[in-house]
Amino acid sequence: MGRRALTRSGCRFHAEKRRLTTIVDTLEKVEGFAVLTYADISSDLMPPGEIDGTTDVPRMSRADNLWSQCVLSAVTAALACLRGASPSVTAAEIDLFYDPKTLTAEHQRAIEQVLRETLPEIAKEHPDTQESDPTVQLLFRQMEAIPKRSGSSKANNLQTGTNLAHHLCCQADRLLQENPSHRIVVRNHTSVIHDMISKFTVEEPTVVEGAKGSAT
Repeated sequence: MGRRALTRSGCRFHAEKRRLTTIVDTLEKVEGFAVLTYADISSDLMPPGEIDGTTDVPRMSRADNLWSQCVLSAVTAALACLRGASPSVTAAEIDLFYDPKTLTAEHQRAIEQVLRETLPEIAKEHPDTQESDPTVQLLFRQMEAIPKRSGSSKANNLQTGTNLAHHLCCQADRLLQENPSHRIVVRNHTSVIHDMISKFTVEEPTVVEGAKGSAT
């Protein structure tokens, strides 16, 4: 059993390594980049059944709140990479595709409002000086949840793309140890996510005032 388990482990190691190599090759071919953000969240911030609320999202589970915070922090990191590129990207229409996630209608609207209104304004700030540049126009054109392919049907381009992102996330442990490519950006957002979630841990009031757009 020990030898068989070791063999399976070795095969999985090589398969994961080949998959990461394929991802890097794809990024090289399209001259693109990938951003992987992660956060270590303590268990006391994730009690089972915990419900949060803001002025614009009266009720959402702590797990859904955490998910949306992670998504927004990852997108913010990607925008920062565009601004910090050489040459800097100052104008683009961005499409955001993601795995389906069941959220309340209020929660979904709040996330989209941050993406469409708040993040483009943040993107105008210079990465070093924080001075706002009104000529920067990084706008979100389309946001859509992409379902997994069903049965034996062939995956379309959007399904292939979101699946590629999924496999990149599955390589997180390996990438934290050794990043094989300058086209993959890894960022530790533990403090960012922790600070945002901590705003919801106070006993009173239940609703976090002034959280609209930044704490959803």
